[in-house]
Amino acid sequence: MKHTVLSILVMVILLLGACGKPEKPVTYTLSAAVSPSDVGSVSPSTGEYKRGKKVRVTATPNSNYDFDHWSGDASGSSATITVTMDSDKSITAHFVSTTPPNGPELKVHFIDVGQGDAILIDLGETEILIDGGGKSPGVTAYLSNYVDGQLEVMVATHPHADHIGGLIAVLEAFEVQEIWHNGDSSISQTYAQFQAAIDAEGAQVNVAIRGDQVIAGELILAVLSPATLTGSTNEDSIVLSLSYGEVDFLFTGDAGQEAEESMLGAGLVPSVEVLKVGHHGSRTASSQSFLAVAMPEVAVYMAKEGNTYGHPHEETIAALALIEAEIYGTEVYGTIILTTAGAEYGIETE
Repeated sequence: MKHTVLSILVMVILLLGACGKPEKPVTYTLSAAVSPSDVGSVSPSTGEYKRGKKVRVTATPNSNYDFDHWSGDASGSSATITVTMDSDKSITAHFVSTTPPNGPELKVHFIDVGQGDAILIDLGETEILIDGGGKSPGVTAYLSNYVDGQLEVMVATHPHADHIGGLIAVLEAFEVQEIWHNGDSSISQTYAQFQAAIDAEGAQVNVAIRGDQVIAGELILAVLSPATLTGSTNEDSIVLSLSYGEVDFLFTGDAGQEAEESMLGAGLVPSVEVLKVGHHGSRTASSQSFLAVAMPEVAVYMAKEGNTYGHPHEETIAALALIEAEIYGTEVYGTIILTTAGAEYGIETE
């Protein structure tokens, strides 16, 4: 019996010696990085995991950033992914800024020319003039403080004297590279003088139709109207939109509700920060349906104090107040200048 027990013990010892120590489980390393650095985090960012382990990883952006995509041993655009640890894994979470970079300052001058429109868009050495008010509005003297050399673009939204009259003197005082108009004409003496000044200038002349782009330097203005001439001088006004970073503008000339409906029907009315109110604040423009889509934060109308038309009309002011737009008029504030570097904007008035 003693020999049997001893034999069993010897066999057990021999078996244990043959088996050796238990094997350690296989593990793999997970390491996660962030690009750009310090704009977000990944959880977990590192760790050792058993082979086959499924690890749930989440990327979290800091303020002013959004998660964009994964790279390395992971892919996709979902902020939360599952990583299977069948080998060492190295992954990178990529984030993008939600704050537009500030560029050069853009200044938009709503020039007080009395009962008329004159708007200067100024970006560095690039200038665009939309309308010039009536004759002798002082717009030429005003421009001389801002135009660097040539005036890149002149836009005559339509041939009414309170929009083109001042452009005659501008054409005489400045070298204008490019002129845009809507193709309409007038029998007025002012229009005849304006056309003669265009002929003498020798600039490139373009007729603006919906879908065109007015380009000067880095500035691109989209032509939203007219689609075709209707025979209504105001309704056929050139309507332009401009985006600079996150700040959007809409310049409407004297376009009224008929033109607004056409742009709405074509799905062209953008949501904007700044609206140049159509037709000097007349009740014939700025319909509720148009404003409900454009939803401007700032609305600027251009009119003369005590004008015989009664501009701006109460209905238009009420419609703008209903959408809680900040309302500025040249007959109250004088020249209005909006300045932006593409993110925020500021307003100066006389």
